Amino acid sequence: MGLNDGRQPIFNEDRSIADICNGELFDFPEQRAELEAKGRVFRTHSDCELIAHLYEEHGDELFFYLKGQFAFVLVDFARGTVMLARDRVGICPLFWSRQGDFIYFGSEIKALLASGAVRPTADPLGIDHLFTFFALGSRRTAFDGVQAVAPGHYIKITLPNHGKAAVPVERKYWDFDFPDWGEEEDSTHGHQQIDAFEAVFARAVEIRLRADVPVAGYLSGGVDSAYVLATAARVAGHALPSFTVRVPDLDLDEVDSALEPSRAIGDSNPTVVEAGPNRIMDAYAALTTAAESPVLDTSCAALLALSREVQSQGYKVVLTGEGADEAFAGYVWFKIRELARVFDVGDAFRPSTVMSRVARKWATPNLALATLRASTP
Repeated sequence: MGLNDGRQPIFNEDRSIADICNGELFDFPEQRAELEAKGRVFRTHSDCELIAHLYEEHGDELFFYLKGQFAFVLVDFARGTVMLARDRVGICPLFWSRQGDFIYFGSEIKALLASGAVRPTADPLGIDHLFTFFALGSRRTAFDGVQAVAPGHYIKITLPNHGKAAVPVERKYWDFDFPDWGEEEDSTHGHQQIDAFEAVFARAVEIRLRADVPVAGYLSGGVDSAYVLATAARVAGHALPSFTVRVPDLDLDEVDSALEPSRAIGDSNPTVVEAGPNRIMDAYAALTTAAESPVLDTSCAALLALSREVQSQGYKVVLTGEGADEAFAGYVWFKIRELARVFDVGDAFRPSTVMSRVARKWATPNLALATLRASTP
């Protein structure tokens, strides 16, 4: 938001606080109204201005009032502090590196390397981490001396005083909080929980449709993306343009199952992007450059082709379903493990874990058991 007057950095009223931000704060209109009622003066229409004013109001507790996806850096000139922060689940990236007495940061590692102060040296442990877990899900990166700010965390730096060196301090402001086995919420009133979830889900889609530019959506053969776009169509009053990938393999292609909900939603002309072996091969170098690390899952090249088509048609905002299979037990091995829990005896004997791994091995025969162990919840 704030395309016309949202040039960064953005300051508070007396310019004692400044922030730069990559991301989007979804409840900007409501938060702005509340802050203006308290006397805060907004000078732009950018949602990123919320950060400076929320920090004025709440200090380090501002994270409890941020709803969105973001990576930001805030400077408090009066207190001599700098804050590097990332959203709860790490949607927006943020990297930093300490070189002598200087801190370099950026949304991409390329920005740090462009400074000339951070050398493009590989981190063997980071690469080993990637090939072990198929992802770089921690603070470690593939580059020596470059760290990612962890999701749900912020780095606070007190600027040097009386000749003392600044020490970056990492703090966690949020984490997942799942109930232990046997302590789950009572499901005897499941219809009430379903209704509550539907209301929360509809609200989540609604606030993500607030944009200064047109919004499109990714659509696969899965329930998650179909439900997202169906809800968006209901909220917006019209179907969003949809994009899907065609894979030249009958066992993998989901176009037919994607077009069915597309027609039901009302999108009569979805865009289908061909993603055969040649396209994946041609895109792989660019994919590695974009990811800033080796990429082991070549299906990401198909996603890159999809995003390029979205961009070529002038769209900058896309809705999609991510993490739904993990959150709602979409994969068969999650369901098998849940069913097998009836055989578990305390913490000492859990055959459900073995049965889940066997199910994953059956579903993905090309993956080694060591990989399955690393990624089994």
